[in-house]
Amino acid sequence: MPLSLVDHLFVLYLAIAAPLHSVVDFRKLTERVAANDPSARRAFYRSWIAWSWIPVFGLLAFCWYMNRPMSELGMGFSVGTGFWISLALMLLLCGLMAGEVTMLRQNPEKMQAMRSGLEPILPMFPRDRQESLEFSLMGISAGICEEIIYRGYLMFYVSNIMSFAEPFLSILLSSVVFGLGHAYQGLRGILKTGVIGAIFAGLYWLSGSIWVPILLHIAIDITSGAMSKSLLAANEDAIDASTSEESITN
Repeated sequence: MPLSLVDHLFVLYLAIAAPLHSVVDFRKLTERVAANDPSARRAFYRSWIAWSWIPVFGLLAFCWYMNRPMSELGMGFSVGTGFWISLALMLLLCGLMAGEVTMLRQNPEKMQAMRSGLEPILPMFPRDRQESLEFSLMGISAGICEEIIYRGYLMFYVSNIMSFAEPFLSILLSSVVFGLGHAYQGLRGILKTGVIGAIFAGLYWLSGSIWVPILLHIAIDITSGAMSKSLLAANEDAIDASTSEESITN
């Protein structure tokens, strides 16, 4: 299916403007959190949700205008061998993730090590029930919208530009752009999310449907929010214990 100028401009937005916007938005969040603004995280979540859905609605409207079938974005549903294999892999990954979370909660040292690795993005993690709810809504929005854009649309775009190297380049390039979309997490975050994006892309290619990676994406984001509360609680306990020891020593 032929691509238009709008397609190329949208991909430029995904590769350049969206990463820059994420960096600026996250920097504003850290400044507001540092200033003890109680509404900082909720405002960040709501902004992120809006900026997840606006491009998706625009993309769907454009595809409707261009008479492109939604199956081009992976929004069809075909139950075959590939679908069942991808679904089994998705459930296996969810099980491994749940097991890792359980082990981490039972190991304070690993919890602290994990917290150190997440230090650059800790300001975005929820602290109370209301923030946890809105973080979960952000995770659901990201799971749906990012999969439609970065897997459904972007792999469609790459396959139309470079059909001679399918599906490798579609998986690779869509994952690179997905990683760049998380530029606010720094280089390590870009690489990590790029690898995760390749897993999502592999599941999409295997199943032929965007719904399997959507479910895994949502599960990862919601688990991250729940896990962050444990990480923050463990850190507060460590600080309290350290303070108590200093008081006894003094």
